[in-house]
Amino acid sequence: MKHPGRRLFRACLYVFPLCILPLIPSLSFGCWGARPLAMGGAFTGVGGDVHGVYWNPAGLTTVTAKQFTWTSFMTNLEAINYDNFFAFVLPLGEKQSYSKGLPHQTLGLAVVLDENISYPAKFVDRYFTLSYGFPVGKSSPLSFGVNLKMIYNRVEFLYEVGNEYGYDNMADSAFLIDFGLLFQPVRSFSLGLLVQNANEASSLGATFIRNVRPGLAWNITPSTTLTLEVYDLLGKSDDEENDVARNLRLGFESWLGPNFAFRCGGYNVNGDDPGAKAITAGIGCRVRNWEINYTLMDFYKLRGDEVCHMAGLTHTF
Repeated sequence: MKHPGRRLFRACLYVFPLCILPLIPSLSFGCWGARPLAMGGAFTGVGGDVHGVYWNPAGLTTVTAKQFTWTSFMTNLEAINYDNFFAFVLPLGEKQSYSKGLPHQTLGLAVVLDENISYPAKFVDRYFTLSYGFPVGKSSPLSFGVNLKMIYNRVEFLYEVGNEYGYDNMADSAFLIDFGLLFQPVRSFSLGLLVQNANEASSLGATFIRNVRPGLAWNITPSTTLTLEVYDLLGKSDDEENDVARNLRLGFESWLGPNFAFRCGGYNVNGDDPGAKAITAGIGCRVRNWEINYTLMDFYKLRGDEVCHMAGLTHTF
């Protein structure tokens, strides 16, 4: 017989996120993957998921099977989202029939296709990522990862005849590198660190800042996870137009049985600017080796009453 105090504790875990969702102002930022976004973008400390190709390549070392994922925005909020995200991870090592004799390591590939229209120009962006993660020692709780990224940007002006500003179409590219660490001293708790854009390259005059993002994930129960991330710990994005430096991102996920998950989160919950905060919520559904994810974002602080929807599909094989 279960102790009544435990039943009450688990009930509070489910009810608490539903209570805080209406209290957090809303805005969304581009984010790779429906599951990570539903958890407020607090995903640096989470391992064992294909989305580590963006969030933390060190977390790929705990992926146990090949995974493919695709995520797409379903609404036309073009100025702030990545339209389509594709990723594939391939674990190597003794447990894989195709790579016996190799030490445990994981390879990942990701492609992002993005086209945003902000009159009078169309912005075309392509992101290509090669990820590699491996444990530091055969039985070490510490893993290391690296992302090699190529970013291609193009600006196309939309005038039918000529260009009143005298600008030509422009294109540029940048090569970037990320470093990741994941420390998992026990199965229920992990600490992650992502050093994003470590080399701070530039494209079309814009610099991709070095973004240090520590995070943690705590599996309170085998089916319930809380996550936390600090975005831009060094404050390099702190200027007159941004208020996202050193901001907290919170996430929650609970599997209500083997086939259904509820998720929610908060972006930049400690920021001073209400327009830089967001709420997220989503669900996941597993059917055999497939997982369908849906995320909802309320954009009333940014685009009137418009709401953004994101759908994702992950296959494990």
